[in-house]
Amino acid sequence: MRRNLLILLVLLIFALPAAASDIGAGIIIGEPTGLSFSLNNQFVLGAAWSFREYVHLHGDYIFLRNGIEKIEEEIAKPFGWYLGGGAKVRIFTRDKDTDDSAVGLGLRIPVGVTFYPAEKIELFLELAPGIALFPDTEGDLDGGIGIRYHF
Repeated sequence: MRRNLLILLVLLIFALPAAASDIGAGIIIGEPTGLSFSLNNQFVLGAAWSFREYVHLHGDYIFLRNGIEKIEEEIAKPFGWYLGGGAKVRIFTRDKDTDDSAVGLGLRIPVGVTFYPAEKIELFLELAPGIALFPDTEGDLDGGIGIRYHF
């Protein structure tokens, strides 16, 4: 099961950029820490490692994105916020002493701010409250700071 999910992620990462005109690639540091990909500033994919001992994969659709005009005028650079929705998969890397599954599924709502200090450089801060649905149902929170370069 883990192998199939990783193969699917690799195929997705290589297939989606063919349909995107703006591709961003970078890193996010936080919980989890790893790679971050943006497609047309609307679809965001992440592949990361959690300090709670699992591989974290997520895909988000950003449906609301706005600039903050007052700050943009003051600093003369693009600065804004976003809101989206997505799903996450967690692949646990350490066997638990319970009968829980080695894979977890959940939903997330990413909320963040973005700043472009240069034309192709995006800095972002994101919090993503969510809910783990499988194997156990519980609330959780992902978040971090990151940087992406847009090609």
